[in-house]
Amino acid sequence: MSPGAQPPAASHRIAVPVTVVWSEPRAPRPDDHLAVAPVPDYPAWVSSLDLPARRGLLGRVLTHGLFDEPVRVIDERAGYGAVVLPEQPSSLDAQGYPGWVPLSHLVAEEGRAGALAGAVASFPSGVLETAAGPVGLSYGTWLRTRGGRRAPDRILLPGGGEGRCEELLDTPRKGGQLVVTEAERFLGLDYLWGGLSGYGVDCSGLVALVHRRLGIAVPRDAHDQASSGTALAAEEARPGDLVLFARPGEPVHHVGIVRGEGEMVHAPRTGCRVEIARFDEKPWLDEERLFRRYAGA
Repeated sequence: MSPGAQPPAASHRIAVPVTVVWSEPRAPRPDDHLAVAPVPDYPAWVSSLDLPARRGLLGRVLTHGLFDEPVRVIDERAGYGAVVLPEQPSSLDAQGYPGWVPLSHLVAEEGRAGALAGAVASFPSGVLETAAGPVGLSYGTWLRTRGGRRAPDRILLPGGGEGRCEELLDTPRKGGQLVVTEAERFLGLDYLWGGLSGYGVDCSGLVALVHRRLGIAVPRDAHDQASSGTALAAEEARPGDLVLFARPGEPVHHVGIVRGEGEMVHAPRTGCRVEIARFDEKPWLDEERLFRRYAGA
């Protein structure tokens, strides 16, 4: 996505700050009630998850969707919609990332175009002022405006109405070092399986969200990130490029952002936090390493 571009055609938009995209309607557990409530409290949900509950997200959570992100509803069942997210490219579906979200988190909206104003720049979240009160939006949330990119007081709200948000990246700058600088803002944040917000990320979610904030199109999952972009030799890698890892004979399973001098910023696994690590030492040296560069990075 980039400023001035029109979002893909979709039947609905996400009307809550963050919605979890589940593998099926039965995937949410009692522990997840804060995430699936009609008015979800996503930050409180993330804070409530202990280590076993976080490990239990594997196989249940696929990705996350952010406020005003367009979605296409394919089917409905038990209060959930089977959706695709066109702004999260995936080999799972040519239309966008597939999964299930609570229908209460969506609002129908077609044909209400607006220029993209920019992405929320504050970390982990910024404030959108609306007539109903302030709404906290995740870092990296792209918003639309009716009055051009320099009209933060005319932000279009999903389903109708306008709000104000001063915490936008008005004109995304690009460059590999900026990718690294943005990724370093996540240092110390807890890993969250499927995470794609300022409140929690997984390895590929960190990569996708940082690039999304800067207006650089990158697929959602690590194996797709490895199969697109420009392939590089190890000696060609520079800050902002991706380094991806695969065990012998297996698909890519992990990704980090090259920081330079053999270092990367990455989200290791559940129970760990986003950190700086060396990819030219064990255990990463024992794996096949691939390097990719994306336009604008």
